Order: sequence, then structure tokens, then C-alpha cells
Amino acid sequence: MKQLFGISQNVKSRLVRVCTAELFREAVDSPHVVRVCAEIADALKAVRRGELSQVAFEELKADRKRLLPVITPHATFTQGRRVNADAVPSGLCMLDVDHLPDARGFYEANVRGREAVLGILLAHITPSCEGLRLVFMLPDPSMELKAAQRWMAGRLGMKEYDGAVKDLARCSFLVPRDYFLYLDEAGLFGEGDSVDTDSAKTAATCSAKTVSAATCFAKTADTESSKNESLPASVGIGSETGTGSETGTGAETGTDADADAEAEVFRGIPYADIIHQWLLLTGGEPVMGERNTRLYRLALHLRYITDNDEQWLLRLMPRYGLGEEEMKRLIHSACSSKLCGIPTEMRRAIKIAASAAVSSACTDSSLAGTGETESALLPPPMPEQLPALIELLLRSTPEVYRPAVAHAVFPALGAHLHRTSFRYIDNVCHEATLMNVLMAGTGAGKECISEPINRIMADIRGAGCREPAPRAGVEGGGQFEGGQQGQAPPPEGVSDSGD
Repeated sequence: MKQLFGISQNVKSRLVRVCTAELFREAVDSPHVVRVCAEIADALKAVRRGELSQVAFEELKADRKRLLPVITPHATFTQGRRVNADAVPSGLCMLDVDHLPDARGFYEANVRGREAVLGILLAHITPSCEGLRLVFMLPDPSMELKAAQRWMAGRLGMKEYDGAVKDLARCSFLVPRDYFLYLDEAGLFGEGDSVDTDSAKTAATCSAKTVSAATCFAKTADTESSKNESLPASVGIGSETGTGSETGTGAETGTDADADAEAEVFRGIPYADIIHQWLLLTGGEPVMGERNTRLYRLALHLRYITDNDEQWLLRLMPRYGLGEEEMKRLIHSACSSKLCGIPTEMRRAIKIAASAAVSSACTDSSLAGTGETESALLPPPMPEQLPALIELLLRSTPEVYRPAVAHAVFPALGAHLHRTSFRYIDNVCHEATLMNVLMAGTGAGKECISEPINRIMADIRGAGCREPAPRAGVEGGGQFEGGQQGQAPPPEGVSDSGD
């Protein structure tokens, strides 16, 4: 029977369509996907060589993964929006294993040759190059996702895996085809098999509400750190049971579904978006060494918009590798604190998320009509061909820092322009006055621009340390080397008296 699951432009997009074999192939064979994953792989190599810090790598990885298309293996969605309340279970389940020293070796030793017995349809290395992802059929249509993951982990002898990947709206980043370890397209897409009527209707509904296939995988711009290779579209963890897409009735209905839908939003704003904006306002995603402190602070702030409900917070809070019991203790401590007013950061996060939601809604509707994607709003990629001087300055610069350095050298180069002026917007001629602003998180490597700028400015700075050479036409004669005066006569008509 054909398995129906979803596909979307990227993790930020909440528009989901039914994934066909054609869309899947278009995504994994896309040069954009290959390039993004190559950048992450290059950065990981730089970390291992000691050229890039782990913090900088995590930030780069999170940023690049936002550009990748995603699939939702657990479900399709009746309204074309990635929320648990509209989910129709696919009958599939995914298992994530993070921080494997040798993911390919682990697969060859523990999985290879057992795919058919275990029901595995897709296996690949994660975008971070440090993890393994398996997509498999539920061993029992009535089995919950959490139980299915535990079943698969037991068969493979795994004691540790990402247990947070258990709600229907979870998505999985797609990777290039050479990251694949196993792919059963016939089983995954059921090519040639008949499709249940109800499921076909659901697929038609989902497809009608989303963008065209031709624009689904143009270059586009949340991601979590390597502890969470798969991210939720909405932060609520669903309790729906995977019943298989062929029934077409897996989504919850009635009071329970309404309650789930309400639990996922605050004043119409998804909690996931609020949390994302809060993290940006408070320094970005937490890294090793600050996870407890940052997540405790997040819980302190979130409780003001979740009725100080510990169970609700437990469903909403990101983990970043912390265990369930540790999260429970952290949330209990936060909810036991004295309530005051909503903190400023939370107010700002809500306001920004609300504005972004309005902008996104307008953008989605306008781009769907024009056949464009969110990539129209992103800065262009680095050109393949660069001017010779810029190429020379970037020759020893790691790939990840090249855009920053390429922009930063222009003010220093502009300082060397001689007798060159530009007519500015005020219609007045000025010398070239250029400015570059580089913004990045702590430890991102902003110092990369210093050395090229210092080399460009060395001649000017060196000249500024020496006394000026004698020049004709300088009023007052002036001091020359050795403090002697009069070594050059003053120009005609210019007095040197009173010196």
C-alpha cells in the first residue's frame, strides 16, 4: 500500500504537500541541497582541524539547515499546514541517532541486510554528518510512534536515540543522494500500487492548498543543534496514534483536536515561533554549558503565557539534549517561583512573532500566485567568479568566512582611492566613504576580517607613523627630518616668519 507523507520547502514553512517520488527526487538531487550540505561538511572538517570552534560550527550548522527542504515522514495534513491537529498518520516512523563517530560503519555493522525484515524504507546520514536517520514502517498499525522507535532501537541494540521525535508534525531535513545508505522507492512511494480512496482524497486536499511542484525546492532559508536533527513544526508533542495512511482517518477530531490546536498557539501565534524569537533575543540557541540556565530562564518566561502549567510547558519546551526527568525538575522549579509580570523579552518575542506571522501569511499568498519562493527575500549566494583582487584576498580564507571578508575589505580598499569622487544621492561629489557592518553571534569568527584589513591598510598606517616629507607649497615651511628648518625655501609669496 502506498505510504503518504509530506514535503515542504524548509523548516520555517508551514505549508506541506504530499510527497511524490518526483518531488523527492527533485529535492535530493538539487544542486542547492548538495551545496548546503557540503558547507556543513566543510565546517565540520574545519572543527576537526582546529580551525573552527564548536560553537561557531553549531551556529553555522543551524543556519544552513534552515535552507534545506524537509519531509514529514509521520503524516500528511488535511489543511496543508504542519500542525498535529490536522495530521493524517502515514504509517511510517523515523528514528534519529545522534553523535555517532562513524554513522556509515554503524549502519553496515548493525542494519545492512536487515532492511526488509525491519521494514526500513529510507536510511541516510544526517546533514550534520554526525548522525543516522531511519524511516521505517510501523510494525503494528496501532502502535504509537514512541513505542515504534523503542522497538526499532531494541532490534538494533541502540540504548541512546533522540526520543523527542515522537509527534506527527515532526519534520526531517533532506540530504543529497550520496548521503543515502538505503532507499526503497517502491515501498516508500508505492509506485504501481493502488491507493486507498480516502487517502487519495486527503492527498488532493493537501496538494490543493500548497505551492506548485516547480517552486517547491528553489533555494530557501529553525533548526536545532545536533542533539535534535529533526525539528517540530509546532512545539506541541502529539499523542495521536499512527494508524497508517490507508485509513485516511488518523487525525484526531472533536474536542481533543480542538484542545490540541489551542495548546499549540497563543493568541493565534504558534508557540514554536514565540520560542524561536525568544531564543534569538536572548543570544541564540543554547550550547553545551549553558543549556540548563537558558532553558530554566525560558521556562520562567513561558509560564506567563501557559497558565503556569507544568505539563503544558513540558510539551512545549525544546530539550537540546537534556533528559526528560531533568526537564521535569527544571520546569517544576520555574513554575514554583513567584509570579510577577510578563518579562520584557517575552513581550518582545510575542510581538515579533506576531509581526512575522502576518508577513509570512502575506508572503505565502503572494508568492504562491507568482510562482516564486521565500528565496526571493534572501541575499544572493556568493558569485562563482570574483574580481581578481577580491579572489586574491580570499585565497586563504575558509569557505564559511568568505562572504564576510569579501564585504569587509571594501572600506579599506576605498581608502586607497586617489582623486576619485562619486556623486552621492544629495547630488554632491564626495570621496569614497564606504562602511561595512558585520553582525554575528559570540564565537562566530568575526575576527576573520581583521587580518585582510590590516594587510590592506599597512601602507597607510606605516606612512602615518613617519614625519611628512617636504613638499612645495606648504605654508610655514614646517619641520623636516632631524627637526631642521629651512632646508627647503618657502614658496614665493609665503612667509616663514613667526615659525
